[in-house]
Amino acid sequence: MLATGCADSTLAPIEDGSSQTELREQVRYALDAGPNQGAVPDSIDVTAEVLMQSLDSARTLVTVALDDTIDVEAIYPVHIRANSADTTGPILQGLGAIDNAARRAGRSVHLLPRPLDSLRVLDAHITLHEQVMPLDTVLAQGDIGANASVQPTLFQLERPAAPDTATYPLAPVPNSRPEAPSGIGGTIRFEALTPTMTLVEVRRAANAPVTNQAHPVHLREGAVGGGGRIAFYLGALDGHPQGARSSWAVVPRPFEELAAFGGHVRVSWSNTALETALGQGNVGANAP
Repeated sequence: MLATGCADSTLAPIEDGSSQTELREQVRYALDAGPNQGAVPDSIDVTAEVLMQSLDSARTLVTVALDDTIDVEAIYPVHIRANSADTTGPILQGLGAIDNAARRAGRSVHLLPRPLDSLRVLDAHITLHEQVMPLDTVLAQGDIGANASVQPTLFQLERPAAPDTATYPLAPVPNSRPEAPSGIGGTIRFEALTPTMTLVEVRRAANAPVTNQAHPVHLREGAVGGGGRIAFYLGALDGHPQGARSSWAVVPRPFEELAAFGGHVRVSWSNTALETALGQGNVGANAP
């Protein structure tokens, strides 16, 4: 989630040569508790907020944040579906799965390659599920777009004039899991989002297997093969056939710091089997 403080609607774009500050639109939606059939302990009603923020004329950052703590180390897939929540409908777009490994109010982000205006008129709703397969347990859901009476507000966004990017390979790792014995390969991409934040995308290759599971992704210290502690939780990969092919995270560090960081990215099988790597790749100072 980007800074959302009140902004002066008369503010004009300010350029200093390296960055530009401008006003962008955002909308907020609520996800109400669904009939979770006891999937969440202590009879907690799961609710969440969806924040859609316009980054530019062609891209929207979508943040889904749980309102309360859930004491389960689970990964919850999130989807945009057709029609209203009352009538439901097919999956239109997978969003970022929420990795609740820290047993706190978790959140996910996802970058959609479409303008906010198009999402505001979409006949759709969002669902948050207990697991990737089956999807029959809905923890929370809510209408968005044309099905919700929500007006946009403004927020102030400082963007680099020419955002730096870096791309690294994600190598598949052979493992003992029958769902993905050859591992999951793809790419890792850093993009300067603001002067103090970096977008990190982990994208599955086109030939990556469909696992019907959600997989945690971490930025770790040190090089591949050397272990290393978790430095940042990244976006979890959704292994549903219609899930998003990419996971996204907003890391609260400048691009230059991450580009110089001696670390690696690892995709693991699950939060209870972090030692089983499906894919990994060196980044920053450790990249060739």
